[in-house]
Amino acid sequence: MASVVCIGGIGLVSLGSDFTIGIGDALTLLGAVFYALHIVCVSKFSQERDIFLLTTIQFASAAAISCVFALSLEKFPQNLSADSIWSLAYLCVFATAGALLMQ
Repeated sequence: MASVVCIGGIGLVSLGSDFTIGIGDALTLLGAVFYALHIVCVSKFSQERDIFLLTTIQFASAAAISCVFALSLEKFPQNLSADSIWSLAYLCVFATAGALLMQ
């Protein structure tokens, strides 16, 4: 129920003055719907399962899919600094894996 209320609030914020919605806002709403479905499915189907193993599998799957799309659709950066690598490592470990585990 809380997910529906949150998505409704996002929808109201996304509407323009003429009650239209932009493509970016529509994609944000679609992402919110899928994220809410993800939370519901994990809650329903992961009862009495190892949450650390589930998080590891989800993180590894997302990383593999992201790497495939990044390597096939994006140009590889020519100059990757040490600061960029540390920033990416921080985002991977704390902002992605840690956040998913705490969820």
